[in-house]
Amino acid sequence: MKQDVKYTRRNDTSRMFFGSAAMLPLTLMMGCERAPEFNIVGSFFPDWLFCAAAGIVLALITHKIFQHTGLDRQLVWPVLVYLFLPILFACTLWLVFFSFIF
Repeated sequence: MKQDVKYTRRNDTSRMFFGSAAMLPLTLMMGCERAPEFNIVGSFFPDWLFCAAAGIVLALITHKIFQHTGLDRQLVWPVLVYLFLPILFACTLWLVFFSFIF
């Protein structure tokens, strides 16, 4: 004889609650490492500041390349392209150089 096991909504909700309660101490301990900043001449600068500055410089270089090759005239929405280029470069640089995943 096979018994049918019915899962109630309460049973699923309690599993989700206890699973998330078990993860709470781990999420609180994630902030226990050093702040990602660099000491330059006695002043601490966050790493994203360097990535933002490099992203702006790379976007300016990309703008000059677009102008030189003629791609600048073919952009459909150049305002959005030039707005998101520094963000793209800054986030990519941060992930490559300062992401501590590896």
